[in-house]
Amino acid sequence: MELTIGRPYTEELESCFHLCSDIEADGRSFTLWFSVDKKYSDFLITDRCDAFFAVLITEAMRKGYTVKSRTPVSSSLLYQFREHLIPTLSTVFSSYSLISIDIPSVRAFRESTGYSARFASYSSGCLTVNAGLDGSFDETIVISSNIESVFPESEPHAVFMRQMAFILSLQNGIDRLIYPRQMLPFSEGWDVNTTNPEEWFEVLATQSFKTEDTAICLMPVESVVYDSKGEIRIGTPYIIKEGGKTKLCADSFIPGCEKKTLFIEVADEYGDYFAVDRADAFILPFIPSAMKNGYDICSEAPVSARLLDQINSLMIPMCSANIDEFKLISIKAEKTCSVLPSEGAVATGCTCGVDSLYTIGQMNGSDIDGYKLTHLIVANCGTLESDDNEKTLDIMAAKMENGIAKELGLPVMKINSNLDLIFPDETYLAVAMWRLPALFLSLQKLFGVILFSSSYEYTRFAFEVTNCDYYETFLFPCLDLDRLRFYPSGSQVRRIDKISMMSDWDIAKKYLHPCIYVRKDINCGHCGKCIRTFASLYGMGKLDDFSRVLDVDEFRKGIDLTIAKIISNKNQQHYGECYVVLRDNGLITKRSEELAAVLSRSKRVIEKNKDEITKRLATGLKISVLIVAYQAEKYLASSINSVLSQTYKPFEIIVVDDGSTDGTGQVAKSFSNVRYIRAEHKGIANARNLAVSEASGDYVAYLDADDMWMPDKLEKQVSYITSHPGCSIVFTHYENFTDIPAEGLTDRQKAVLDKVVYPYLASALIKKDVFSVYGFFDTKYTYGEDTEWLKRLQFAGLDISSEIPEVLYRRRIHDQNITLSHKTPGQKEILSLMADAIRHAEQIKKKKGEQE
Repeated sequence: MELTIGRPYTEELESCFHLCSDIEADGRSFTLWFSVDKKYSDFLITDRCDAFFAVLITEAMRKGYTVKSRTPVSSSLLYQFREHLIPTLSTVFSSYSLISIDIPSVRAFRESTGYSARFASYSSGCLTVNAGLDGSFDETIVISSNIESVFPESEPHAVFMRQMAFILSLQNGIDRLIYPRQMLPFSEGWDVNTTNPEEWFEVLATQSFKTEDTAICLMPVESVVYDSKGEIRIGTPYIIKEGGKTKLCADSFIPGCEKKTLFIEVADEYGDYFAVDRADAFILPFIPSAMKNGYDICSEAPVSARLLDQINSLMIPMCSANIDEFKLISIKAEKTCSVLPSEGAVATGCTCGVDSLYTIGQMNGSDIDGYKLTHLIVANCGTLESDDNEKTLDIMAAKMENGIAKELGLPVMKINSNLDLIFPDETYLAVAMWRLPALFLSLQKLFGVILFSSSYEYTRFAFEVTNCDYYETFLFPCLDLDRLRFYPSGSQVRRIDKISMMSDWDIAKKYLHPCIYVRKDINCGHCGKCIRTFASLYGMGKLDDFSRVLDVDEFRKGIDLTIAKIISNKNQQHYGECYVVLRDNGLITKRSEELAAVLSRSKRVIEKNKDEITKRLATGLKISVLIVAYQAEKYLASSINSVLSQTYKPFEIIVVDDGSTDGTGQVAKSFSNVRYIRAEHKGIANARNLAVSEASGDYVAYLDADDMWMPDKLEKQVSYITSHPGCSIVFTHYENFTDIPAEGLTDRQKAVLDKVVYPYLASALIKKDVFSVYGFFDTKYTYGEDTEWLKRLQFAGLDISSEIPEVLYRRRIHDQNITLSHKTPGQKEILSLMADAIRHAEQIKKKKGEQE
């Protein structure tokens, strides 16, 4: 069955104008019209059928019509309806079904008229709005239609959609419609069991009616009360060009912190696209932490008027109303109403994960005008899997350029930044969708459409402080500019359906990379993303087709345990989808079920005793983490973050700055839960001694400022010491790593990379009392102080043989390593060190003997 929309035309009546279209539906013909006063006849739009398309969509879905027209619709309207609104309606409301749309599209912009409208009332096919120029609402426009008589409809969501559609009949004249509504608490999320699906629908569906010319915006009706506890200041953006790259920079000032210069960087060929006349890109990344801390944000430079209005009037009030941790703040800046020209580029991020490949596959050949992909983006805003994001960015970009991008004929654009320095202790899941759009706001003269590959379905919307992915469908429309649109892509489809769709795509068989380890050439097969993805392909009978990106033989060896992990986690969304595929295809083996039962019992025991375990950990071993830093600006944040990521949380983190002249102190002080101590530059031994003397914990753990811990290092060491009561010091294995290209390594660095020295002080967890008995580090040593101290312990009779035979410490090899910057110690130096260790040990023994 088909519903065909005829080309719109106008009819002049005695006191009004009609915008008409002749409609054919299942053998029935009728004329549908919208009517306005003659004063507003120029507002009626006849070159697009947007209003008729929007007002008829619910009827088409109720009857299962294919919607056709030779007259185009606005590109953004078609994309939003096809990708989000129609799939969502068919999922949430049982009376609607998925339908096909056969309508051309057009992406074109008219000059702004300055007219805004505000919803007033709707009744019996008659919409009343207050309208006016330049923000005034002193005119009343009444739009009537015969839709209610042609298609009587009582469903609230259908009536709401008609209200939105009415304004589209006047989009030739109205730039924006404001729709006031209550700030509802939406903590339950939006799904078929939600108690307020109609209210949810209005909040999210409003965003689906925007066109290139007319924005439809929600605005809260409540008055807001601000409670500022300080201000973040952002300076005027400026450009720096060096080494073939262009940076857009801005200085920022956070209460209690030193000045931070933030940048967004691209190759020179893209540098002219930076929006240097406004602070749009630097406002957004600060918002989540500013709301947590209650800081207003003040900008020296102006902000795009549309963006500033949406952030202050909708985004911040809605987030603060629904996230307890978010306070109500204000963005203080002048507005700029100038519209920057745009090249209209269409881009999406490219990681070759499941969500990423789905977006690329759907949009690379898009038939929607202005929505076909033109660029693949590899971006760094602190969310890459690495201790060196810039290096990872280069590796990923090269991988994409030589792989999927080359095959598709699309350019890869690298966007680098240091936005992760704003608040380094933020977890990336909580802030990623605030930072990533900022990169594109900086390049708004290039981009027209940005597609973010969604991890969750549109219907799983929820305001979740720890994971902003859940509310991206609300966030993105608030960021739209006059020439730039942001969209969540693939949010209408489950992850399992995406895997199924790409399972026959040759591109996916070559480049699929869901693995959390983005720098690996082949998927690890063991992380959660790998397990879910490749077990799903196994369940679909498509696993062997992906042998180029997965070690299929290795995967099959552990298939029973893999399926067991899926069974034991089946209550989690993505695991659950995978489980259904395996179950329905008869691939749940008896052995897998037995293993799953063991895993589930273990999880239940842990869950049952979680409070007790947490209590014991919190009140058991109090660990002071001691980081000695000198000229460590480049790597310190990564080191601290590896401590913050520990599964066993330390009692305190102390950074002793040994008189650095770079930004080491600024990095350390940017972490609210780090105690920073600045010392005179006297060397590492003195700094180590100061650190331990300031420690309040029962145990101390040193971490060199350029190295990193594995997440479970402290947990495993605590477990070991708890089960070995007499143990005062326990080491772990460690691995050396480097970001230096192989051709740039010295012979000594190459030798060290393959060498393990045991024991290694920085991997140790040490009972603090050890220092009281065996003394501190000998300050005469500029390096080697740790070796002398450990030998001293050994010669004095302390057992230092306890170790956990796992790599839990990562030692970075770089050009500034203290050990490697000195010549290899000769026999004389080694003998001198050993002599000192023996001398100190004898003194300790003598002292012990005297005390006994």
